[in-house]
Amino acid sequence: MWKTLQGIVPNNTKVVSNQSPRLGVRAVVPPYNYLAQKSVSSPYDSSFGVRGPQLWNSLPRGVRESPSLLELKRSLGSFLTSIPDRPPVRGYPVEHSNSLIDWRRDPSVFTMFCNS
Repeated sequence: MWKTLQGIVPNNTKVVSNQSPRLGVRAVVPPYNYLAQKSVSSPYDSSFGVRGPQLWNSLPRGVRESPSLLELKRSLGSFLTSIPDRPPVRGYPVEHSNSLIDWRRDPSVFTMFCNS
């Protein structure tokens, strides 16, 4: 997403970004056509044009606003080490999946990273 939003690679999925003083750079998730058949919703939800912006927006502002690719890799690596790795194990209850979108809802993990 960073390379797409910086214009380094072609934007074939037509991802658009917004700049906000409070939220920083955020990718726009394309709207879903609720008049479409239900069979369309699963491919829509798993497409790069939807998942990419959702994952990008789930990153802290400091990661999203990295000025260079090297800085992005450093801050992303630091952020990802703060996320617990708890893959689902058959037969055990799962609180979270290993998706950043799910962990975004856990304020303890994101507050820990944003305050460091």
